Amino acid sequence: MLLLSNPTIRQDIHQQFLIDIDVLLLHAEIADLMQIEMTELDAQILFFSQRNYQNQFTRSTMNLQILAEADAESILEDIGGWMAGNENLTTEELVPQLQDYSLSVEDIESWIAQAKHQKYKIFAQIP
Repeated sequence: MLLLSNPTIRQDIHQQFLIDIDVLLLHAEIADLMQIEMTELDAQILFFSQRNYQNQFTRSTMNLQILAEADAESILEDIGGWMAGNENLTTEELVPQLQDYSLSVEDIESWIAQAKHQKYKIFAQIP
């Protein structure tokens, strides 16, 4: 997973194995987020709700390094906006887990606190 945090290596893997770069990044960032007390569904929702804020150089969207510096209220607003803009995803036929999905500022603040204290960050900045 550590290798996938490097955009150059992701490009090499993409070329060698013909695996989509965005799929590699998605799985690396979700795995990074799941190191703290976050479910896979929470990590996916957080990832997809933050795609508008993608780093143009690394293409990173959301990971523990970014989450540690994030604002809980802004993230909650982004998730609410993303879910409102994707209401078709919440139908019972497509994604039943989203039907009753709820998240609070306290939940996100807990993630941020855990991200700040997480020793191993896949996408940590190189000193």
